[in-house]
Amino acid sequence: MKKQASVVLYGIACLSLSGCQSNLQKEHIKYKHLINESEENIQKKTTVSKRPWERYIKIQQDHVYRNGFNRELNSKQNSVGITTDTFLTARIDKKTGNIDYYILIDMHTSDNVFQRMEYTDNGEKKSINATDLDRETRCVGVGIYTSNLIQDRAPSCDYEAKSLVKISRELVENISRSSAPFGFLLVSDSPEILPFHDIITAPEAHALLDRVQQEKASAATSTDAELDAQP
Repeated sequence: MKKQASVVLYGIACLSLSGCQSNLQKEHIKYKHLINESEENIQKKTTVSKRPWERYIKIQQDHVYRNGFNRELNSKQNSVGITTDTFLTARIDKKTGNIDYYILIDMHTSDNVFQRMEYTDNGEKKSINATDLDRETRCVGVGIYTSNLIQDRAPSCDYEAKSLVKISRELVENISRSSAPFGFLLVSDSPEILPFHDIITAPEAHALLDRVQQEKASAATSTDAELDAQP
């Protein structure tokens, strides 16, 4: 019930912002899609990176659900909505066994525009800063044929920026046990960027916790086998 209250409070806050209502409509579609999604399907769409030369095993739910393009515009305030996806991710330290949990923010923009995540926990408003992770620009040049001559035109570019919000295992466990989705708000320091409201559902959180334990056990077994093989 407390988690339901958290989502309702953010829904009310979001409705006061122009452009945020369509976010809530998208969330409803997302919730209906994910709440009945089987763990088997979520695991199939989960990406695991465990290269031998890397210190961390990385688990990302980056293919579980995509929000789609965001073309929101508030002309009165001259502010825009950024196409944004969020998903759970975790990393396991192979040396120590420590596990870190994150919400990864994937934006179609040239810079990381959201500086923090805001949410309500047990009636208390909380905020966690976002950490820059990566930026990528992909450009394709375009040639125009005119009178047997090729004239170059400005390239078409696709921008992507990623950032991380570190969250606790306790929060992930709470989400996994909740009947209501966990609602949060991504906020920019720039008045030109609309806040972005999104959700994480119980099936996503439960699947991540299970996958973390599976990969941690597998890593421990591999380490034991390597030690046994040493002369």
